[in-house]
Amino acid sequence: MVAALIFFSALTASVFAQEKAQAQDEGQPRIALAEKYLFDYYEKSKSARKTAGALGLGGGALCMGIGAALMGGEDDWLGFNDFFGGLSVVMGGVMVVGGAASLAFRSPAEKAYDKIQPIEDPLRREKACADALAGFAKSGRRMRMIGGGLTIATGVVMAAAAGGDETSTGYLAWVAVFGGAAAYQFLVKSRPEKIYRAYLEESQATPAPRLTLGFGPHGRFLVGLTMDW
Repeated sequence: MVAALIFFSALTASVFAQEKAQAQDEGQPRIALAEKYLFDYYEKSKSARKTAGALGLGGGALCMGIGAALMGGEDDWLGFNDFFGGLSVVMGGVMVVGGAASLAFRSPAEKAYDKIQPIEDPLRREKACADALAGFAKSGRRMRMIGGGLTIATGVVMAAAAGGDETSTGYLAWVAVFGGAAAYQFLVKSRPEKIYRAYLEESQATPAPRLTLGFGPHGRFLVGLTMDW
């Protein structure tokens, strides 16, 4: 009796797992995994863009106010108030323009997700999301490599401008600063790369159990569950 219950339980579990795997193979997306990751990237990009815009507008207005106050105050005999006041106004203006632009223009992740939204077919929609994640990861890596190369080039120029031999303090300082910054850019993956890597790791198919029937030694009938890894 116990053996019969075990047999039918194993059979039921195997049939259910095989039906689920067959449904996935027939084209039904597992859990729209790529869209989940793309939507998460969309939300983070949108939040970061709005935060940067608000900080740019607020910080820029503050800098411009400080600059105006310095320029409108009593003149010092060295003219520092006018110089630093003008510099603060210019910096504040740049921050305000940057903040306004950040609020006005959507990020690439937002544009990509909004473009995918009208797709109704689940398979095409999921593939479009996966392609978008792959594209962002590729762009992130390319920008990381370019940034690292530019950092190294800048470090070489600054070290050469510092003068002295290769053991001088100024030379070693520039090499250390720009070399460390370049190493960070080369070694630490960007956010799109990390997101795409996490998607690839999670998208690996979960092994489904299969019912195995056969005969063992001494003519015994064997029932077992196998899984492919």
